[in-house]
Amino acid sequence: MGSYQIYRSRFEGALGARIASDVEGTEYVDEDVVQGEVYYYTVMPVDRAGNKQAMGNIQARLNYAPRLRPIGDKHVKEGELLEFKVEAEDLDNDELKFDAENIETLPGDPKFIDQTFSWVPPFETTYKQPKEFTVRFIVSDGRGGRDEAARFP
Repeated sequence: MGSYQIYRSRFEGALGARIASDVEGTEYVDEDVVQGEVYYYTVMPVDRAGNKQAMGNIQARLNYAPRLRPIGDKHVKEGELLEFKVEAEDLDNDELKFDAENIETLPGDPKFIDQTFSWVPPFETTYKQPKEFTVRFIVSDGRGGRDEAARFP
């Protein structure tokens, strides 16, 4: 076998538009879908000579990307604890993985453990005005779905 072509339609039984060619393997993630909409897929095997083969049984499962719950702006004074939990929802009930990027740019010893961010900003004599930092909190479902939020003045 060579590869696959994948078609998507909004109507059952229709071939629809080709959305991918030369797909190898048994998985494909369609990232151009709208949550709550229904799509129909046709997968067509193509041999190495470019001949399309008859279709077999096709099973498709939509993946809804997880969504972080709003974090909002967080403000903290130097020497005081800032702590909050990062939470998300996933319509597929997939197991979610949480991460924080740019946490190492914060002074002091910030931590992100078990979805909880905690940080005590140290006293800094070099700041003449309030300092802003950006930390990106990320949730992913391991199947291509992902959401991000960067909030940290």
